[in-house]
Amino acid sequence: MLAMLDALPDCVSRGRKSLMSLGILALTIASAGHGAAPSQVICELGRVVVADMPPSSDRGIYFIETNPAQDGLMKMCPHLAHKLPAGYAAADDDARSRAAEHVPTPGPQRPPAVIATIGVPLIAADGRSATVKVTTECSGMCGSGMLYRYVRTAKGWRRDGKPTPSWVS
Repeated sequence: MLAMLDALPDCVSRGRKSLMSLGILALTIASAGHGAAPSQVICELGRVVVADMPPSSDRGIYFIETNPAQDGLMKMCPHLAHKLPAGYAAADDDARSRAAEHVPTPGPQRPPAVIATIGVPLIAADGRSATVKVTTECSGMCGSGMLYRYVRTAKGWRRDGKPTPSWVS
């Protein structure tokens, strides 16, 4: 990476190249402390996050995105798609289509759909806490992004406090 700086045109001053080198070094050091957690730890926490989803009694309305082709927890831990909590189903094309209807359409109204997508947990460098983003897309002008904080205890992962909204539609 630093060799690339030497290849910059002569019009880029030596001082500016040194400053760029320092910036690259700082980014390298900063990212080294936040390496990716092992997938086993992420999936262990993911199991708890899935189980913590709010209860739902409306069958056919609440879904969890389980498509491993999409970025998120289910891409990293596809086995969790078979451990959805009661009241939730795996999102399919029909549910995705219903959730994407954000304005009334002519003809018979289809049932609403709410799809939750669970992000890959961001585990702290010390491995004792984590943040998980859960986004929802739903029929109508509806959606949200929530941040959940988890802490690791002697008994495993547990949610710490209430979720923090990052956006709401």
